[in-house]
Parts: sequence; structure tokens; C-alpha cells
Amino acid sequence: VFGRPSTGPASTLLCLFMGKRRRAQHSTSEEEGFPGETVKVRREEGRDLLHSMWEEKRWMDCCLRVCESGKPPVDIQAHRCVLVAASRPFRSMLAGSHRERDADVLELNEVSAAPLEEMLLFIYGREIEISVNNALNLYRVSDMYEVLELASLCCDFLQKSTSVSNCCSVLTAAETVHCRQLSAHCMHLIRRHFEEVSGTVGFVELKEQMVKEIISDCDLRVRSEEVALDALLVWLDFDANRRECAPRLASAIRWQFLPSVRLARLEIERADLLRNGVAEHLHEAYRHQALQATCKDASLLASFPSFRVAPRRSRSDFSQLQCKMTV
Repeated sequence: VFGRPSTGPASTLLCLFMGKRRRAQHSTSEEEGFPGETVKVRREEGRDLLHSMWEEKRWMDCCLRVCESGKPPVDIQAHRCVLVAASRPFRSMLAGSHRERDADVLELNEVSAAPLEEMLLFIYGREIEISVNNALNLYRVSDMYEVLELASLCCDFLQKSTSVSNCCSVLTAAETVHCRQLSAHCMHLIRRHFEEVSGTVGFVELKEQMVKEIISDCDLRVRSEEVALDALLVWLDFDANRRECAPRLASAIRWQFLPSVRLARLEIERADLLRNGVAEHLHEAYRHQALQATCKDASLLASFPSFRVAPRRSRSDFSQLQCKMTV
């Protein structure tokens, strides 16, 4: 990986760690005077060597001190050369120009001891267990220290563990650890199964900005706009303090596609929302429906916000599209 390795245990260890196990490969040499076959070889027990180094706790020359708030510091011993080979951030701290370069103790304040030790076990070639209990924290630590193989494994595990019933809760957690791939996967599930998702506990626990992003989505698949409105009302009613969010979130609803009877009932039954700035959207819906029914002048209809007068992709439309593609 690093070209022709120099002699010495550290450089040998770097090559053993970074290299993948491969069988001996054969190639034909065309060098003058030495025609014939050459053999490329690699030690197969490199991973076992890392195993023994971790188990025997010998030659460990770096102490990772995890300082969590409200807990006593936890010291984890490791080999400096292994950390440098496995992680670019560790390489920058331990082999770069940072002040930690010559320090025997490296203080880490933004991680927990358990996932950090699991990550180190993975680095040393040990088998670790990824579960619903540790996957998010393990992803966060491995992503922070750019142990990308482990981060990818955690993300894949979480995606496979995500369902319609928990996708909102997973989305909240994914946003916390900045896992974009997992967030995108959750958003895809929410768009496709919004009616079921909106009835879960995780939905009412979403933050305002995330709710607005979901309900504003043109690809939100709902049977009718009433499904989106009902979900918004459930979210608002979950916490009385959310009523002030109503004007900001109301702009995500396609009010023009709500039946006039539902608009009238809303105006009568939910006067609390009208006092919070939703009345403007109702009046806009009334005007749009009246113009659409009686006016032939398209320029008047064009004066309405374009995204709110565009219908969403409904489930029936999607089913018809699938049928047409099959035919």
C-alpha cells in the first residue's frame, strides 16, 4: 500500500494493517535476462498479529483518555502506529503538527468510551457486534475518526433495521449523528408510506423543520390532501406550544386541493388555528376554487404560488404508472 516498505516493526505493521488479505498472485516478468514467472507474496497472518498485539497489551505507547461529562475519565491503551494507519484524524493528531504529537495521553472529549473501544477492536481485526443498541453511537465515532468501513457497515445495518413503524425515530437519530445516507433512506420511506408513518409516535416527535420539509414535498404520496392536513393537525395538537408554528407549517399544505366542505368545517371547528394566521390560506383556497370553476383566464390562476397549486403524486397515480410500465 505504501510502496516498498522500510525495515522496522512500525513500517511492517502499517503495511500489514492497511493491506487486504490476498492469495499469492502470479505474473510474467519481461525483464531482460530473467524471462519466466515471478511470484508476489504477502504474509497471511497479519490480522492475527494485530489480534495478539491487542490481547497481549504489549508495546502500547498511546493512551486515549475519554472524558465524558459527569463521568470519571476512562483510559484506553493503543499502539500509536496502528491509530496512525487506521484513521486520518488520528494521523493528523499523532503524526502531524498538532500539539498532541509528542503527548503520551490523548484526551478525547466528544466521544463515549464504549463505542470508541468497539471501534478499536474493529481496527485491530477483532469481531464486533453491531446491534440496534450501539449502531448509532458506533457510526458517530467511526465517522468522526474516518474508519469508513465500519461507518458504512453501521449505516447499512441501520437501513436494514428501519421500517415504516420506526423510520421517523430513526430519522431524528440520523440527523443527530449527521448520517445523510440513513436520513435519505428514512425520507424515502416516509414519502412512500406517509399515511401509515403519520400515525406513529415518531412522527409527532419530529422537529418543526423536518415536518415542513416532509409535508412540502411534491413527491409525498397521499390519497388526498386531507391526509397531509390531518397529519399536520395531529402534530400541532401534540403540544400546545406548537400552535405558534401553524402559520409557518400551513404554507406546506396544498389548500386548493382540499374539498370546500372540509375548508368550511375547519373554519368553524378550528378557530384557534385561524387566530394563528391560517385564515389567509383558507381564503386563498376559496378564491382559487372559485376562479377555477368560473374563470377562463389562466393568468389569474397563475398568480397563485405555483408549488401549492401543483397536485402531489398520489398512490393511485403511482399504481397506474406501474401498470403502464408493466404493459
